[in-house]
Amino acid sequence: MSHDRGSFPNPGQGRGVKAGLPDQRHPFDLKGRRDPGFQPEGHYCSLDLPSGRDSGIPDRAAPPDAAVLRECRILVVEDDYLLAAGTERALRDAGATVLGPVGQENQALALIAAEAPTCALLDINLGHGTQFSVADALRARAIPFMFVTGYDDVMIPARFRDIGRIRKPMGFRLVLQAAAQMCRSRG
Repeated sequence: MSHDRGSFPNPGQGRGVKAGLPDQRHPFDLKGRRDPGFQPEGHYCSLDLPSGRDSGIPDRAAPPDAAVLRECRILVVEDDYLLAAGTERALRDAGATVLGPVGQENQALALIAAEAPTCALLDINLGHGTQFSVADALRARAIPFMFVTGYDDVMIPARFRDIGRIRKPMGFRLVLQAAAQMCRSRG
């Protein structure tokens, strides 16, 4: 397996090495390794991230139904920077127009009102526990959406039992397939 390597200095005084890099994130989500440390010139963190199909990094190959995605405006609501950026990149590479990504409920509601997405991919925890006002707004406008979550089904209210779910950690090809399915259903 090949790896992309990088070293990122921590410019923040007093923030510590872990300010933006939680201990378990890289080994679990990205199948990588991190090596934080301190040198006289400051903190550093070396990241060893795998490249390739199983890395969590978007696969550059377009899905079989990429033509459908070129007609879609997809709202991405995700507060995890790496997942949001990866989802955005995968969708854009496949030809979709991406609204966001946004990581706050009020930002998502503003985009829904202003931009009329074709469909949406929605995290249910935006840093303040589970929230469903974005899902309610999408449903009220008959905009198809899927939850992208690591939560069990019991955390999702009964009124959303019919909504599809993509389980975290997820592959971006699955996200592309789900987005294409929602775009086709919107027709």
